[in-house]
Amino acid sequence: MRRLIVVALVAVVATGVFVIAEDKHLRQEADKFVSGILARASGDAKPSWGDVADKVGEFASEERDLKRMVGNDQVAPDPPPPDGGKAQ
Repeated sequence: MRRLIVVALVAVVATGVFVIAEDKHLRQEADKFVSGILARASGDAKPSWGDVADKVGEFASEERDLKRMVGNDQVAPDPPPPDGGKAQ
């Protein structure tokens, strides 16, 4: 009986690893999750400058959208895209 349970658990874990390995989005989410756990475990959970810049950009976009919704006509124009406006 124990052998059957162990084989079933190994099969479930192997299937999960296979699904994560095949799906790019799941692989990225798993990487973020594991990185977060390791950062908390090491006690060195300082954000990177890229994370800070992303949050500032999100905040600026939300603030600009909110000003547009309430009708404030003194809204700054949208900043140019990082690639200089070139289409990919």
